[in-house]
Amino acid sequence: MTPESQKVAFRSENVLLSALGSEASPGRRVRLAAGQGLDLAGDIIWFPLTAVVRMEVGDPLVLGGWIGDEGAVGLAEGLEGDHSNRRALVEVGGEACAVSRASVTELLSQSSSFTDAVVRWLAESLAEARQAAAFNACGNARDRVTNLIETLDRLHGHGLDFPMSQAEMARLTGIQRTTVCGIVVGLKREKRITHTRARFRVLQRL
Repeated sequence: MTPESQKVAFRSENVLLSALGSEASPGRRVRLAAGQGLDLAGDIIWFPLTAVVRMEVGDPLVLGGWIGDEGAVGLAEGLEGDHSNRRALVEVGGEACAVSRASVTELLSQSSSFTDAVVRWLAESLAEARQAAAFNACGNARDRVTNLIETLDRLHGHGLDFPMSQAEMARLTGIQRTTVCGIVVGLKREKRITHTRARFRVLQRL
C-alpha cells in the first residue's frame, strides 16, 4: 500500500476530492472489478472515479442506492460507526481513489471545502435514501422492477447488455421472484427488453 506521506498526483474526477482544489489526491488510483465486494469496516475509503458501486442495506439486504464519482464508499459508515446490515458491491467496473481513513479524517479537520462537500453529499444521499424507501414502500411491483432495469441500463450504457438474474432482482427490490418473473416475461412480450441467461438489454423506454 502507498505510504501515507506519498500522495498520488492526478487530476481527480471525483466531486469530493475535487473540493481539495489543486492539491494532490491523498491516495492511490486502483481498479475495481465488476462484482467485487468492498470492505466497509476496513481501513480504506473508496472515492469512485469511473466505477459505480451498489449499496445494499437492511436485513434482508435490499438495494440502498448507488455511489459514483459524486461520493465515497465507506465514508458514511465510518462517520456513523455502523457497518452492520450493509454491503458494497461494484456494479460497473472502473477506477477509484483508495484513501486511508486516517487521511480522510485529517482532510476533514484541515480542509473546510472538503468538509463542506462531504456534508452536502451526505445530506443529498440521505434525502435520496428516504425517497427510495418511500418509492419501495408505495410503488407497485412493475414500477420498482422497471426502475431498477432502467437504472442499470443507464449505468452500464444504454442498449448494452448488463448482468442481473431474476433472483437478484427480486432480492434487491424485495419483490417475490414469481412476481418479478411475470413482469420480465411481460416486458419481453412487449419487446421492451431482452433477457437471456441472467443478462438484460433494454430495447425501448420502459
